[in-house]
Amino acid sequence: MRSLWRDRRGAVTILVAVMLVASMASLAFAVDAATVFADGRRLQGIADASALSAAANISAPTSAVTSTISDNGWASRATASEVTTGSYDVSAAMASRFTAGGSTPNAVRVTLQSDSPLFFGKIFGRNSFRVSRTATATKVDLASFSLGSRLASLDGGIANALLSGLTGTTVNLTLMDYQALVDADIDLLAFSKILQTQLSAQAMTFEQTLAISNSVGNTLGAIASTLDAQGSTTAAAAVRKIVPSTIGMSATSLSALISLGPIGKQDHAAPGAPINANSWDLIQALLQTSGGPRQITANLGTGIPGLANVKLYIAIGDRMVNSPWLTVTNSGTTVIRTSQTRIYLDTNVLSVGLLSSLYNVASIRLPLYVELAEAQAKLSTLSCVSGSKTAALLVKPGIGHASIAEVPTTPASTFTNQTVALPETPAAAINLLLLTVTINARTDLSSQNWQTVPFTNAEISAQTVKTVTATGAITALATSLTKSLSIGVQLGALKLPSLTVGALVGDLLEAAGPPLDAVLGSVTNLLGIRLGQADVRINGVRCGVPSLVA
Repeated sequence: MRSLWRDRRGAVTILVAVMLVASMASLAFAVDAATVFADGRRLQGIADASALSAAANISAPTSAVTSTISDNGWASRATASEVTTGSYDVSAAMASRFTAGGSTPNAVRVTLQSDSPLFFGKIFGRNSFRVSRTATATKVDLASFSLGSRLASLDGGIANALLSGLTGTTVNLTLMDYQALVDADIDLLAFSKILQTQLSAQAMTFEQTLAISNSVGNTLGAIASTLDAQGSTTAAAAVRKIVPSTIGMSATSLSALISLGPIGKQDHAAPGAPINANSWDLIQALLQTSGGPRQITANLGTGIPGLANVKLYIAIGDRMVNSPWLTVTNSGTTVIRTSQTRIYLDTNVLSVGLLSSLYNVASIRLPLYVELAEAQAKLSTLSCVSGSKTAALLVKPGIGHASIAEVPTTPASTFTNQTVALPETPAAAINLLLLTVTINARTDLSSQNWQTVPFTNAEISAQTVKTVTATGAITALATSLTKSLSIGVQLGALKLPSLTVGALVGDLLEAAGPPLDAVLGSVTNLLGIRLGQADVRINGVRCGVPSLVA
């Protein structure tokens, strides 16, 4: 016995036998667990579809649930253990939002059960595992709205400069291309379905699909395919022209831009009014958040009447957390915002008349700096009565200030850091030998409270853009600043009265105000922002739409 006890031969065989039994048991458990998990996911999808169908047919919810189970091929496997109608109140605490019963129900809670077969559980006398899943759906009135402008006209040169700066390459679209993009709306639900197919995400909800990181080029391709399907072929072709310029840009998800609200929790949407977005607004918002260069620099050249040369600097801040550009909601809890923006136009104005002949000054420098805080909007009221849709938004325009001053544009990190105010110093309008002329002016856009902006049924149908103006906002900003210039004249170390040279400089710069305002207007319009203003529109209203709720 002692010899047998000390004998180690065959020990590995015993260990392998024990491990084999344990491995087989683990494998059997994994197979059965995976089967139960897969059946649970499938049952949850059927429960979601059943709840949506029951909410749409709230007078006969049980029949709707039975039909949905049958349509999904689970008539012999799944049963409805609960089909309860009631009321759903989104303003209540989460645990008490659904209340069973009531004379005018607007929601349905559905619980489905199914027996998932076990393959190895039979060894222990267990042939199946009971799976139960619950879903609640309610009929809600939803409004989609966004901050951004639909432009009546475009400047193709500035638009190309903007897109080139956003993509980091050269973009050359025609004015017809841009006009097609501005004129074309895109149905976001149809776009989301095309994006699902592109990403092989058919089993995912809209919300999950938009959260997937995707290349900018692929996302633009999905936008183009949606426009093609809608018949906007010219706009689709324009989008495809942009795609090659996005190679090398960081992948991004659309969840930071688009919030589909309750619809986002579904993998398909019930028929109803489209939820539209302007294709140009969507593209430039996508490019702004794609991780490309945050500072855009473009030389607009000498083709602007009245101006000798214009160099444009733009810094676009990061969008605030949980602040989409477009949202679908039935409450005022979601606030959408534009990005903080800095615009610097470093301009030269041709010198004419006495200043040119007496002082040999070829041009005068006129730098214009604009700093805008974000504009904000949220839903105030929404009504669907007898087929008529009305809504109102609460809007707060972007406020900030503008100045004629020198600001640092290098390094880029200084100009783009929106958390630190840029130093603004008097700018050298003329710096010729011993003669130096400095200019400086500043105006603040008044602070503004929330303003109510109502939309009638006709305005919602036409997707009318409404502009909200802050109190004290100045439309002709450059013109106003040039009229209030502080001018300093210095000859060497000697300060001189500004009665002669200063007066000539002031007259020339004041004449440059209107063309500079035109350039500034083109830039801000392309960015979807305004000076002390906010452009808003209702993109769509869906009344009584069945939506999944928690």
